[in-house]
Amino acid sequence: KLQGWNEFGFLVNEIELEGSVLVLPRSYLLWAPKTYDEVTVDSLKLVALIEPSIEILLIGTGEVSRPPNPEVVEYFRQHGVVVEQMNTLSSLSTFNILNEEERRVAAALLHPSADWDEEE
Repeated sequence: KLQGWNEFGFLVNEIELEGSVLVLPRSYLLWAPKTYDEVTVDSLKLVALIEPSIEILLIGTGEVSRPPNPEVVEYFRQHGVVVEQMNTLSSLSTFNILNEEERRVAAALLHPSADWDEEE
């Protein structure tokens, strides 16, 4: 379960993870992208390899919601995965709801600091 985030990372199943994360129905990983421009097909390919297959991929884009990368959407469409993109807080909540319903969902979450200016 995604329990929230702080200035350093996310709280997943009572464990603090620093930075961005990739959360799956029964596991979680640190995820390399730090900014929205780093969210690419290559950074997400693992999701398409998971069995049983993921049906919904939520991409949390930081504090600000951004339009989906067409290349990412098309890649996952070809693998039978629906991509939903929204700000990270909304993605966190949506993941918990869908996971509770036992849907095959994954969430790739950029830390909200991806949108913070260096001076803040």
